[in-house]
Amino acid sequence: MTDRTRILALALGAATLATAAPAAAQCRDPWINQAIRQVTGEQGRERAPSGRHESGECNIHLYGASWSSYGELKGYVASVFRILKREDVTLNADGSLHLQDDYQNIHASAAQVRVVSPRGRTDGAGNAASDDGSRWRGAIGLGNGVVLRFADD
Repeated sequence: MTDRTRILALALGAATLATAAPAAAQCRDPWINQAIRQVTGEQGRERAPSGRHESGECNIHLYGASWSSYGELKGYVASVFRILKREDVTLNADGSLHLQDDYQNIHASAAQVRVVSPRGRTDGAGNAASDDGSRWRGAIGLGNGVVLRFADD
């Protein structure tokens, strides 16, 4: 291989890496990734989770933090997504929450979101968190003993 060919090959390789699509969001638990893709696909708009590791929709506490089978987890994911849609709530990838209905438009940062499940209490980013006496504006029951609590920023 000549120097000129080698330089051309390196340049093409660098250009390919620079234009490659970013990796899709990945939850720490691969079953959550799969369940969210499957549930959203069954709703006619398959997509990756809005979150990463334990934040946003990847927060295992949203789904009770414990399940005995993939089918059970998928049922929890479907139930949570149905309720969030009905309540017009969006969980953002960073763990923040947005709620919009006929009366209000609320944005709560991850620090102002609590996911309370039978297995523990976390903020929207999946970090262990106490209620620290904050005044909560709202709460939404997500099923399986899980409650999503939030306050305004």
